[in-house]
Amino acid sequence: MDESVGELAAQRNEELTSAFLAMLGGGRLARDVISSAASSPCSRFWITPQNAMRFIKARLNGEWGDKGNEHTMQIRKIDTIIELCDGDFSNSRVRDVVEGPAPSFFLSLSAARDIIYRTIKKRKRR
Repeated sequence: MDESVGELAAQRNEELTSAFLAMLGGGRLARDVISSAASSPCSRFWITPQNAMRFIKARLNGEWGDKGNEHTMQIRKIDTIIELCDGDFSNSRVRDVVEGPAPSFFLSLSAARDIIYRTIKKRKRR
């Protein structure tokens, strides 16, 4: 079943916030906990297989990603997917990699912080 970008974002937000809340405590600064949560492994790469294919093609053709610091985390995510595909960029292989476990959320500290705080506020409203 194909999931929409919005559905994936909502799932990612919940998983990241749960990781953050599980790590909270022990006298650590919230910034350190957010960083740890964003760097922790997660259940999947938070990108649709279709978008991953589009970015992989652009990256391999040199059309995306080498212009300064722009989209650093997205580039790292796509580079990791490319590495895990091990040269097989068929739709099924990319789908398997994208829907498999990811080594991190591939989010900057500020993006992770914003997602966590928005998700906590949303949870409180329920």
